Order: sequence, then C-alpha cells, then structure tokens
Amino acid sequence: MLTTTHLRSFNLRTKPSVNQTLRQNYHVASYRKPNSPTKQQKIDVAFEQMQEIKTGDQHMKEGRYEQAYEEFDRARKIAESQFGDSPETRAVLRRVFDASLKLNKLAECQTIADSLIKSKTELADQMDGEQLQVQIYSKKKEWDVAVGLYGDLVQRSREKQNIPVLANALVEMGNIYLLRSDARQPQVAQSLYQQSLTNLEKAHLLNNPIQVVALNNMGCALQLQQKLPEAEEFFQVALKAIEKIEVDNKEMRGDILSNIGEIKHERGDVKGSQTYYGDAVLVLSDVLPKNHPKVADVFYKLGKSHQDLNNHVYAEGYYRSSINAYEQWKDKNEGWGLEGVYRAMSSLFKKLGRSSESQSFQQKADDLQQKK
Repeated sequence: MLTTTHLRSFNLRTKPSVNQTLRQNYHVASYRKPNSPTKQQKIDVAFEQMQEIKTGDQHMKEGRYEQAYEEFDRARKIAESQFGDSPETRAVLRRVFDASLKLNKLAECQTIADSLIKSKTELADQMDGEQLQVQIYSKKKEWDVAVGLYGDLVQRSREKQNIPVLANALVEMGNIYLLRSDARQPQVAQSLYQQSLTNLEKAHLLNNPIQVVALNNMGCALQLQQKLPEAEEFFQVALKAIEKIEVDNKEMRGDILSNIGEIKHERGDVKGSQTYYGDAVLVLSDVLPKNHPKVADVFYKLGKSHQDLNNHVYAEGYYRSSINAYEQWKDKNEGWGLEGVYRAMSSLFKKLGRSSESQSFQQKADDLQQKK
C-alpha cells in the first residue's frame, strides 16, 4: 500500500518532505542577502548556536510537535529581535510552519505563508510562501486547489527561470497525484517527475536533494504501475546519486534502501530484499528514534519477508518490534502502518493455530480501522 513513507517529498509511504531540505539548501544558503563577510559570519554563528532551534529540531525528529512548536516560537522571537527581517528569521518561520502544520494550526500556517508571499525581499521567499500555502491545502485534502496552485507556481518559476523552485514544485505536484486517495494517477506523476529531472539536468543542477527525491518518487510511480524492473533501476540510480550530495542524507538513503528491498520482495527475491531492509534499519535507526514510524515500517517488511520464507519465529519477532515502535510513537496520526501489522500478526498466528491470539490482533486492527 502506498503511503507517505515511500514518497520522499520522500519514500511513498509517509508524507512528502523534500520541501524542508529544499528550503534549507536553496533559500537559507543560495538566496541569502549580500552582507559583509564579517557581519554575515557573526549572524551565521549566532543562528547555528540558537539552542531553541536545536531543541526544536530534536523534538520534531522524535514526534513531539507541541514541544517543537514552543521552542521554534521562542526562536522566532529571538530571531526577529537579533536578525530582523532576514533569511535566518525566515528559516525559523519555516520551522514554526512545519510544527504548526503537524498540529493542524492551519490559521498560523496561513499567516506565515502570507508573510512570505508578501515579502519584499527575495523572490525565492515569495515562491516559498506559495509552496507553503499549497501544503496547507494538501493537509486539508483539497487536492484540486493544491494542484492548481502548484500549476501557477510552475508557470511563474519557469518565467523567472527559478529552476530549484520549478523542479521542486513539479515533484510535489507529482506526489499529490500519487497520494490522493480519490483519483491516483501514477502516469501523470511519472511525467511530472521526468519534467523535474529534465529541468535540473538542463540547468546543470545535479547532485542535489531535489534530484534524488525525483528519482526515488519516479521509482514509486513505476512501482504502482507494476513496472518493477524500471522502478528498481530508478531506486538504484537514486541511491548512487545520494552519495554525491553535500547535505545530511542518511534518512533519504534509508528510505531508498527500504524501497529497493520492497521491489526485490515483489519481484520474488525475498532473501535479497532482507539485505536491503536490514541496511535500511541500520541507517534509519542511526538518525531517527528507534520508535519512528519509518523504522517500524521496515521492521514490518522484514517480518513479512520472514513469514513468506516460513521463518515464523523471526516473523513474529519483527512484527512485535514494529508494533512496539508504532505504539510508542507520540503522534498516533502518523501510525499509518499499525493496522497492517496487527493484521499480519493475526494472519501469522492463524497459520500457526494460535487462534485466540489471532482473534485478539484482528480485533485491534478492526478497532483502528473504525477510528479512521
């Protein structure tokens, strides 16, 4: 089942997330106002040493969004006082936006998006505000509005020759066509990802996070069309490309490893899939909490692979690891895979003749389904 972890906005099974990386790389670095080196160095040091940002980022990583919001809100006040209307202050605003979106504080999200759209500073910031606005509509599942806004952003970024914004907008529009439950269109998504890759190649903007995301998500679109050899090829290219980018890429790499494992599993190479799943767990566990939904998802996949090989003891062990991680995660709205693990455990116990345990997990799965 396709979810937001697989797509890497990044992996198509969790929610599309490339925006944060794009904002950090292009808006904070490339589009920074021209200050004198000494002054800018002082600002850089002060920004990087803000404990509120470090703590907030850690809370976000561990799913404590309310605490993250409080830290980022404090950082916003400090940044406005120390830096004024600057790229650093706007970087903090984007963190406030991310936390607010997780908490469904959509009015505050809209205020932040509007402030960037009306910005009289960088064109990149204005376009970034438009991208944030689209995320609000995506959160509301107002897909047609979101696609329309992305279409406008694609046209404007083409006119302004802002290739990073153009490429990212094409990727995010493709994600909508893959994720929307009412009308999923993987062929349209595939076309949009290809356009993104073509624009990046023409502008010689290779070896960056947007390219890796487009390659990964192209693989997801092909996987949905059951074009498995082609999908695996794109995932493998993404895995090679990620080694060349100059940002923290471990989470991206873990996502791609998990996707390759899934493709190999679907193609019948179950033992081969376990190698990639194992690598994915090691990589993701190194950068994410042990109870993160992405880690839980890979444990589930490992359990499924062992069940398919009739290694029932290992299958039960990995399923239990997955369940423990999902159940401990702070934000239950992100436990999108828990119902599936409950049903897998129920199926395993039924096969082993442990009927009472099978019924218990079946009931848990049914209860979760009713809450949706």
